[in-house]
Amino acid sequence: RVKFSRDVKVLIPPNSFKNLATLLLSEAGASPKEDLLTACLWVDGQVAARANHFLNRPKDLKLPTPAIRMETARLDAGGREFSVTLNSDRVARYVRLGSRRPLEYSDNYFDLLPGEAAVVTVRSDEPVDDQTLREALEVKFLA
Repeated sequence: RVKFSRDVKVLIPPNSFKNLATLLLSEAGASPKEDLLTACLWVDGQVAARANHFLNRPKDLKLPTPAIRMETARLDAGGREFSVTLNSDRVARYVRLGSRRPLEYSDNYFDLLPGEAAVVTVRSDEPVDDQTLREALEVKFLA
């Protein structure tokens, strides 16, 4: 759930940086062990960049265990490339896909926010069917 939100409209010249805002944790009502700060840069109505900042060291976070759902879809006829979509009911930190099969992932070790999907492309050197891939994939996260 969102505890605090602020929009700041700015014009930033190319290849530059600018301090856009200062936020006091007390102003936001944030709990350092349980909350997260997400900053998004919107360009023409689309998120161009996002940064998640946890307010404590990973070992000191008190994150509830998420229920992560995984859907797979074949991207090629040969069974070597798949799309894996992950969704979570809660914040999941350092999410990663793993398998005992030799697989290549387009992304790993990312944060998964509730209501948002992460899509990872998975490639295999050898053909694999959908069911075998789903059974082989493991989703791990910081708990």
